[in-house]
Formats: sequence, structure tokens, C-alpha cells
Amino acid sequence: MSSKIVGKRQFYRKLNKQKEQLLHMLNGGIDAQIVSTSSGCNTLLRFDISSITDIEGVLDSYEPFPHMSISDDEQDSLNEHVDVPNFCNSSACDQSLATNLDQTINENEKQMDIAINSVSLSTKLKQWAITSGVTHSTVTNLLHILSPYHAELPLDCRTLLKTPTKTNIIQLETGSYCHIGLQKGITHFLLTNSQFIGDELQIGFNIDGIPLYKSKNSQLWPILGQIKNSNSSPFPIGVFYGNAKPQPLQLFLKDLINELNILMIEGITVMGKSYRVKIFAFMCDSPARAFLKCIKYHSGYSSCEKCIEVGNYVDGRVVFLSTSAPKRTDHSFKNQTDEDHHTGISPLIEIQLGMVSQFPIDYMHNICLGVVKKLLTLWLNGPLQFRLQNRLVQNISQLLESFAKCTPIEFNRKPRSLVELARWKATEFRSFLLYFGPVVLKSKVDLAIYEHFLLLHSAITILISITHLNQLGLDLPEEMLNTFVNHSNVLYGPSFLIYNVHYLSHLTHDVRTYGVLDNFSCFPFETYLYQLKRLVKSTVNPLVEIHNRLIEKSSCAAASDFMSEGLQLKYPHTCGPVINLENHDLQYKKLHYNNTIFTIYPYSKADCYCLIEGSVVEIHNIIMNHNKQIVIVGKKFKSQCSLYSYPFDSKVLDIYLVSEISKKCVAFILSKKLTKCMLLPTINNCWASIPIIHSV
Repeated sequence: MSSKIVGKRQFYRKLNKQKEQLLHMLNGGIDAQIVSTSSGCNTLLRFDISSITDIEGVLDSYEPFPHMSISDDEQDSLNEHVDVPNFCNSSACDQSLATNLDQTINENEKQMDIAINSVSLSTKLKQWAITSGVTHSTVTNLLHILSPYHAELPLDCRTLLKTPTKTNIIQLETGSYCHIGLQKGITHFLLTNSQFIGDELQIGFNIDGIPLYKSKNSQLWPILGQIKNSNSSPFPIGVFYGNAKPQPLQLFLKDLINELNILMIEGITVMGKSYRVKIFAFMCDSPARAFLKCIKYHSGYSSCEKCIEVGNYVDGRVVFLSTSAPKRTDHSFKNQTDEDHHTGISPLIEIQLGMVSQFPIDYMHNICLGVVKKLLTLWLNGPLQFRLQNRLVQNISQLLESFAKCTPIEFNRKPRSLVELARWKATEFRSFLLYFGPVVLKSKVDLAIYEHFLLLHSAITILISITHLNQLGLDLPEEMLNTFVNHSNVLYGPSFLIYNVHYLSHLTHDVRTYGVLDNFSCFPFETYLYQLKRLVKSTVNPLVEIHNRLIEKSSCAAASDFMSEGLQLKYPHTCGPVINLENHDLQYKKLHYNNTIFTIYPYSKADCYCLIEGSVVEIHNIIMNHNKQIVIVGKKFKSQCSLYSYPFDSKVLDIYLVSEISKKCVAFILSKKLTKCMLLPTINNCWASIPIIHSV
């Protein structure tokens, strides 16, 4: 007996058709058969529903309703006449028939609502199970609880999430590797990002190792990709799990190299549109770059990837004293003209890849976790001639902790005490370099040390902002970084000139090629690595577990990876202050603008400061006027002077020392240039106003 699945739309049409026919019969407008019963009372009816039109196909967005599945025989019986009570002449009979009709319709509608709720519940359960990170056993237990009330739900989590039953794993010498696929990741990106414009895909790659367990010497080496000419998230290409680095390297990279060679020649076609595939860069930390390129590690004498400078052994470490050595090129690397630099032949030579030019310096590891961390460690635990007094360290730590309430919402981590320096993350070192350091170190450390730090702060502030880079160019930050490296030798001695410090002299060369530092940093990949690590709930077959969770997640993902850059107004109010308010003007507490959040002063004191028309303003109201223009109402600071004057006036970077806020509000019509600022308290009732870099 074959069966026919009734879809949601078809079921509603049949139900509405029956309701119309029954109502039509109540008004006497249909020829109905009168059937006598044994009691002698006439009963209506056998009405014909054969005119109901079936809808071919079921909507792909809905799963079939199990209780709506009917057989061919049952369909035939429906097409025959159905016995329904007939009218009686008495009003009591009419009332009884109307009551029965309402009950029938209500029951049918109730059943339909249950079916719809069951489908939506299944979808919501699937999304919850994937995003919340709960175990499969927890979801299965929940399904057993819900099953008596929602019979359409499966009893096992694997059925709900459509968990794959097979994982293709390749055995390597040091572990196991699972290749998910570059083409699959690109296709998923294109299907879920309809806003993407263009016919070229620039793929950035990241390969790095992370420890998986605290009690075991095991590690993951994921291969991650990212579409760099769009605002997208990283995606997995392959994952290695083992007790050491993936060996042999040729077998670890084999599937990636094969896919790249095909895609770079043939391109990829998705939904009838063809795209070219190009390699943007490999963005990794220095140990991973040395591993992939088969060259000396950062502690080797010929380890610099950008020049042929040979290191010197000073105080138990290899240092690089010169910044003017001849540069390496892709051609010289391929020919291995410097034999001391190489330890083998990288399998990446097989693809069209610049082994020097397309391995840029990642400022997350090189500067944040490298130079800035080394400076702070030297000041806290270094030799006595460089170490800060305990009183100063406590004072700086108290200032940092007090800045937590002034830190805007865009910062995921609030500043912490220097006592916890060993547990600081890369974003905290970045925040110290760009925002907190120039304020907390001012008048706390020697002037030479402070100005030396400002060289690094100013150069990186320029290199991280496209606006500053366009205005000031690359020559200025390049000169400041070279000065920083040279002065490091004078201030801290030659032992300070380690690999990371030497690399500052090569940083601007990569910025010329790839743009601002965030274009080729590892920050988005590090965030994804943390998410990948959280997928593992057991020590049994972690590679299979990661693969299954990734497939489940991709099957559920339908939202765009693009971040909204539009303008949004939230939380209307009527509290003012207002200037020339008209009847159709609306007031709001929060403004979303270019991925930045601005609020009024009573709502959040950390997010209410901005730089508009050259003035630092404390926002007190956000208005949309009758012309659909956004008006910022706020109080300006009367005094705006420079926070520092070396290596140049801080006003060049829109960094000010402000004081004396006005009591009178001023209105500004929102222009394209609206910069959010962080205000940090200093001495003498002054505040340091530092613009949030990504909002400049």
C-alpha cells in the first residue's frame, strides 16, 4: 500500500475547503443526500470533497507531518461521501449542528497547530543543541521527556542532528588526520552569503597547534581558511589530532595541495556562477611558519624569514643586531641560496605560492604576545636596572583596574592588574599598547622609557588604521619602528634584540602588500580555534567527535557571516535634552553605527563619548529629526590639548587630554566621520580621550 505525504500548505487548503463546504451546506446551498437512520431522524449528508486540488511536492523548508501521512485507500475513502449529521427544522437541532461543526473545526485547527509547533520545536531543539554545546546524552534525555507530548520528535540526538555515520580518517606517523575539504568550505560560504559581490575568492590560511587536554600530551593541528575579500568567519579545511606535530608533512598537506592546484586552475562554480580562487596568504605564528616552510626556527642563527641577517649568541639567546641586511625573495627561497636557512623542501613549493611574500608577519604573536609582553615582563621581573619599583607596579595596577568601568562595550576583556600578567591574553596586550599604556605609564616611568614605548604605540596605531595610514603614509611608522629597534639596544642592551623585536623592521613591508595589520592577523583564527576546542566533550575519538560536530553545525547554519554595518536606533525615550525639537522628532538611547555602539550618558558612561567635527563630545541624546537625519546632542569639552608630544603631537592621531566639560548642550548632525572615544581619568580632573581604532 503506497502512501501520500500531505504537506502543510495542502493540509490547510483541504481544511479550509471543508470549512467552506460545510458552511455552504448550513446555508442550504448544496445538494446533500438525506440518509435515514434507525431512529427515523433525517441526517445530512455526504458531501463531495473530490474537488480539492492537490499541491504537487512538499515545501523543502518543512519536514513531513507523520500524522498527516495517508494511504491511497484512505484518500479514496475521503473522495467518497462522508456521513455528517443533517439539519433538523428545529432551532435546537441547528444549534447542535453548529456546535458540532465548531468543535470539528477547532479540533482540526488544534491538530494543525500541534503539527506546526512540533516542526518548529524540532528546529529550535536542533539549533539549541548545536549552539549551546551540550552533550548528545543530554539532548537524548530531553527528547525522551518531550516525546510523549510531541510524538513527531525523534528519540535519539543523532537522528535530530543528522549526525554522520562515517568519518574518513588518514593515519599519519604521529596521529590521525581528517580532511573536511576546501571546496566544501567555499561552497558553504557562497550559499550562506548571498551579499558577496565579485567573481574572485581570496583565501587566507592558518595552520597552528593547540593543546587539547590539560592532562594529556595531545594536540590539534587544524587547517583553517577564510575568505579575505569579505567580512566572513574562518572555516575548517582539515583537522589533525596526535601526540606531536603532524608527520610526515607531505601527507598532512597532500589533500589541501591537491584541492588548491585544481581550484586555482579551474575555479569553482556555485549556483551557476563561476569564481576564481587565489591564495591571499598563510597567516601563522613563527613556529608554525618554520614548520610549514621547512626552515630554521626562531632560535636559529639564520632564522629571519625576511632578510639574510645572521644572529649572534648573547646572554643565552640568539639576537639580531642589524636591520639593514639584504632581503630574501621568493626566487632565492625556491633556489635555497642560503642553505643555513633551510632544513628541507616544503611541500607547499608544489603550489603557486610566494614562500616569502605570502607568509606575512602576524602582529598578534609578533607584537602583542612578543614585544609588548617582553617589555612588561622586563619591567616586572627583569634585571634590577630595568625593573620597576613595587610601589609603581601597584600604582599602575590600581589604575588599570580602575579603567575597567571606563572600558567600552567593544572590548571583550577589561584591563587587569599586572600581578596577573602571566595570564593576560593577546587582546589585553593589544589594549595596553594602543589605549592604556600611554596613560598609565605617563609620569610613572623614566621619560626615555616612556618615549621609547610611545614609538611603538604610535607606529602600530598608524599601521592598524586605514585612515591614519592614508593620511600619514608608511614612511613615518617605518622610521619609528627602526628607531624603536635601535634605541632598544641602548636602553635594554643587545640581549633585548630577539627575533620578535628584529621583525619590527620588516613589518611595514607586509603592510605595503596586504594593507592594515588586521588584514593579515591571526586574531579571527585564534577565536575559531577556541570554539573548535570546545566541541570536544570526551577523550574517546576526539577527531571523529570534532568532524561530526562540524558537519552538524554546517547543516544547521543558514545565517550570513557578513556583519551588518547599517545604522540602527534603539530604546526610544522622551527624557531629552532636546534642541529645537519638533513634533515628528524621535529620541533614542542607543545608536549602532559602523559596527560601533554609541549611547547617551545616563545609559552608559563608558560608551557615550565620541569625536565629531574635531571636538570630543559627551552624548546626552540621540535624535532622528523629521528629515530622517541623526542628530547628536551633547556637551563639548572646553579644553583639548595633547596627551604627548613625542614622537609627534598626539593630536595627529586624535588623542587628546580633555577637561572642563561645558554645561550647555550642542547639536551635531551625524556625518560619515563619527569616531567613538574611550575616556580614561588622569590627574587634575583631566581625561585622556583615545579614539577606538576600528571606528576611526
